[in-house]
Amino acid sequence: MIPGVLGYPGLAALGFAAFSAFVWAVFPALSALAGIYAASPDYGHGPVVAAVALVFAFRAWKEAGRPFSAPSPLGAVLFAAGLLLVLLGRWYDLAFAQGGLGSAFLFGLGLAAALAGFTAAVCGTAAARALAFPFAYLACAAPLPVTLTAPVTLWLRDVSTSLAVQALGLLGAPVFREGNVLHLARLSLGVEDACSGLRSLWVLLAVALGLSWWLRTGAFRGCLLCAAGCAFTLVENALRLTLTALASGFLGDKAAEGSFHTATGLFAYGLAVFSLFALSMAFSRRSKDVPGRVSSGPPLSAWSWPGSLRRARRVFAALALTALGCGVFLSAAEARYALAPAEPPPRVPFDVFPRRIGAFDMVREEALPAAQHKKIAPGDALARTYQAPGKGRVKLLALYWPPFAGRTVYEVYGPHLPDGCYPAFGWKRARARDQALSFPGLSGETVQARLFTFGADASAVLFFHKGVHAWKEARLPDSFPGRVWALARSWNGPPGRFEPRYLVSVEAPVEDTEESALGVAAEFLELAAPLLREHGVGAPPATDAGTDAQHDRERP
Repeated sequence: MIPGVLGYPGLAALGFAAFSAFVWAVFPALSALAGIYAASPDYGHGPVVAAVALVFAFRAWKEAGRPFSAPSPLGAVLFAAGLLLVLLGRWYDLAFAQGGLGSAFLFGLGLAAALAGFTAAVCGTAAARALAFPFAYLACAAPLPVTLTAPVTLWLRDVSTSLAVQALGLLGAPVFREGNVLHLARLSLGVEDACSGLRSLWVLLAVALGLSWWLRTGAFRGCLLCAAGCAFTLVENALRLTLTALASGFLGDKAAEGSFHTATGLFAYGLAVFSLFALSMAFSRRSKDVPGRVSSGPPLSAWSWPGSLRRARRVFAALALTALGCGVFLSAAEARYALAPAEPPPRVPFDVFPRRIGAFDMVREEALPAAQHKKIAPGDALARTYQAPGKGRVKLLALYWPPFAGRTVYEVYGPHLPDGCYPAFGWKRARARDQALSFPGLSGETVQARLFTFGADASAVLFFHKGVHAWKEARLPDSFPGRVWALARSWNGPPGRFEPRYLVSVEAPVEDTEESALGVAAEFLELAAPLLREHGVGAPPATDAGTDAQHDRERP
């Protein structure tokens, strides 16, 4: 608090009330961010970034000579804008996302802006200017939306895999790349999302920005340091993949898991951090280039002017009322969008799913890979291959998640839909062939049809899925105004509840024509749809009469 305020108890009490209302208003957003930091390995560095930003703020405050000045109305405006972002993010989180990273991104930006505005409103614009970088650095702790990080993840994984393949070739190690899977002499290594290098990228960029400011490298050298952080991320990830692939010749599967896999990751990451530190020291300026103190603005004696006191009261009152209004609205939203688990309908486990469906006989049953099962954590899973005489093979994947309570969507992040899963393994999506289909046996479901190609191979894929909330709109508008309007309309919608979720996909390799593969997949899905309903997948039908008579239901 400004020293001049302490001489006016009423004004000090008003400032304390404003700060208390601010903390109360943003506490739910802080709790949501803490949950994401705890659940997401990609953003576990968030609390560390916040702590480092606090250290930066102390240094900037000391160097600026404690630049107090009279309260600024512009700071109150920035404070209100930041709280508006927090309000929209939290409201969207409650209504549609429930732990989504897009709403958390708004939390982070809004909190940084609100803190900067509060500082300018209470301590003056000179203080806000002195602390500009720490506030901007605090925004680095905000999780980025998946729509922004997904392309980065795919690009990092592709480049790192390519570099690892080239390095293994130079070392004489036999390797064959299939998408993001490396086929080695003794085993095959799949480069998953966790191995893309996204975590290292965010951490190294944060380290580069922090070193650039702390060592006063300047804007140009700071940009070079950030670019070096990106390059070190690619080299570090490729080095880790190369070491894992080489060690697989001696350790087998143990090279890709357990303590050795962790040790190689720490070694490569430590090497990247050390290289970044060494480069930053080379870029650093001499102490004489450190900027001087920031002007402290109007003297504190201005508090004795009646006009300054009146302005301070107005500004502090505006802060308190804004924070109080935001907190009241968010409390009402918490009650309005309270979610309860839905009572799941009775279902039959996938273990007894028929081995024969019409003319299709099961030829192979598979289990989800351990890494994939751990990532998506389904309550029940089915992965089988069926074949009918003269019609080729189809692969069926069915995943089911029971209702959950007290957990965010991020913690139970469900299926990678084919639109993201297939491209991640090198398949290209033929968007011109995208279409939406409807089946009589899947009333209420929209089945998406896709065609994916990989070199000379191609596959037709049909899939449908169900999200988290029964009342959630099937497709939100892409535009920001459209989503704000959908958010406003959701207030009067039916109460929400957690529902079971599921994903079903049917893949048919293209052996003759694309149309024939799509026809085989559609024929199989139409036969399997009534059977899947008994296993909790698909909208319940009006009647199930005659279902058993239509299909030969051999049990295993």
